[in-house]
This record gives sequence, C-alpha cells and structure tokens, in this order.
Amino acid sequence: MTIAVKCPSCGLMQMAGPLCKGCGAALGGPAGPVPLPVPSAPISPPPAPAAAGRLAGRSKTFLGILVAVVLVLAGWGLIGFGVFTFWDFRSDLDSGSKAYVDEAVQKITSSWNARELLDRATPELLQAAPPERVERFFHVFSHRLGPLRTYHGSRGTTQFFVSPQTGRIAAATYEAQATFENAEAVIQVRLLQRDGHWRIASFHVNSDALLR
Repeated sequence: MTIAVKCPSCGLMQMAGPLCKGCGAALGGPAGPVPLPVPSAPISPPPAPAAAGRLAGRSKTFLGILVAVVLVLAGWGLIGFGVFTFWDFRSDLDSGSKAYVDEAVQKITSSWNARELLDRATPELLQAAPPERVERFFHVFSHRLGPLRTYHGSRGTTQFFVSPQTGRIAAATYEAQATFENAEAVIQVRLLQRDGHWRIASFHVNSDALLR
C-alpha cells in the first residue's frame, strides 16, 4: 500500500518525505495517512439490449422445439395405440364374418332350402327379393347344380365405416367355392353387421351349369 501525507501549511497531498514539495515546510512525518486508491478489476458491462433479445429469442425457440418434439412423440403414441386397436377390432370382424359365411353357405346350399337364406337376410334383401322369387331361383339351382357335395371354404375381407345416420357399420364380402352333384359353383356373399349380428345382404350363385 502507498502512503500519502498532507502538508500542514499548504494542504498539498504528496508522498511521505521530510519537506513539502509545494512550500518547503517540514512535513514532520506522515500525518493522516491516506491510502491511494488501487484500481479494481474491470467489471463487464451488462449485455446490450440487442444481445439480450437474441438470447431470449433463442430460449423461446429451444422451448418451442422441445414442446413440438413432445407433441409429436405423444401423437405417434396415440396413432400407434389407434392402429393396434383398429387391427385387433378388424381381426375379430374377419374371424367372425368368415365363420358366419362358412356356416350359412353350407346350410343354404346343402339342399337349396330358401328358408335358410330368408332367415339370415337383411330387410333390404327381403324387400328386393321376396320369398316367392327366392324360391324360384333355388328351384333352378337345385335342378341344375344338385345338392352340395364338397365345400372348399371362403375368402374375403371385412371393412367398417361410420355414418352420422346409422353409426358404425361393418360390411364383409366373401367368395366361396363349392362342388355340387352336377357342377362346380362360386357363391358370392355380402354381409352387414347390425346390433352385433351378421346378416346376408346379397347372395349370388355363379356356375357354367346355370348358363345352359
């Protein structure tokens, strides 16, 4: 630390010494030593407003990106859950509709009993094909094809859709192969599910024996 003294005659502040450098008066030793200020370390000025704005903007951008990533991940999770649920529901529909078609086709074509079809028909099918008309067709099938000998199974797909008027409706389309006493035939069946129950919406029999 550097010591400064004040001259008692002229009041000049100066380094400690025997005589005043201003008036030559005797200093008489240090009187009222006053420490000279020591320069302190420079303090960094606060960031300029523009720099502070950039920092705030970067923070907001990072936060926005983080929120977007979280939302995207959550969205993919919901989509994955929806796809799994839809696939599980679709599998149940496929297995249920196929079992219904296989049983119905065999019972209907085993002896070409029109009542077996009418009991499984939708109201729309009954309106488009009254019982008398169905019985006439089945009489032709029985005469041209004969009774069922071998049922080869069915293949098809199931879809479902939502309507504001009717709600959720499931529909299935299948094609069954069968060998009858007189010829081969392909039976096309369309189903509708209402109130949890499958019904036959259309029933078509295709065979070369019916063209002769």
